[in-house]
Amino acid sequence: MPGYIVHLTAAKLWMEQKKKQDSKEWMEKFLIGNLLPDAVEDKNTTHFRDPKTDGNRVQYPELDIFLQATEKCNRTPFWWGFYYHLYIDACFFKEYMPRIVTFLDKNNKEEPKIDKIIKAKIHKSGKYVSQQDFFSEAYYYGDFTKMNDILKKRFQIDFRWHAQKELPDIWRIRVERQISQMERFIEQSKGKEGEFSVFDLEDLILFLKQKAKEFEEI
Repeated sequence: MPGYIVHLTAAKLWMEQKKKQDSKEWMEKFLIGNLLPDAVEDKNTTHFRDPKTDGNRVQYPELDIFLQATEKCNRTPFWWGFYYHLYIDACFFKEYMPRIVTFLDKNNKEEPKIDKIIKAKIHKSGKYVSQQDFFSEAYYYGDFTKMNDILKKRFQIDFRWHAQKELPDIWRIRVERQISQMERFIEQSKGKEGEFSVFDLEDLILFLKQKAKEFEEI
């Protein structure tokens, strides 16, 4: 998944491009909503993935399934944030992931199933690594660590929110736990700036800006 800070960056980019300026409270709730799908242990319960993709290395939300499931829900700022998180996930995994990596089987053919993948080709460097190594601090997740503090400063992401108090207690506790995690992630990212192994950060930001432009409210 894209990291918490990447999701908040995407959310900020969308809010900046909106013609209608919402209240500070609305925007705060929208940002918090962007965290909710990742606030649980079992992401399958909140990401509305197609069961047909079970076992795939890359899975993404099916937005139609989410919209059907929440058809009778009030479209609060929290709801919009939740929806935008799923939208960005779907765009990232369907459109951006193929830019950065290809997963291959023993015959060097592209392979979606985890148990048949032998290696990953990193497009930036042309290097081949195991899928376990790819999803590690040495590569994919390590790049997220490096970019956290950069994105926080560049897009002025602030975690000093209060609107989570309006969530049910179980979700409020989860969000506050995420805020504590993000603060730790930012501290961990300090001093780790350097060359990214997988991502081109400017290209990723341009992609998120484009997806923000394409997003349409229902």
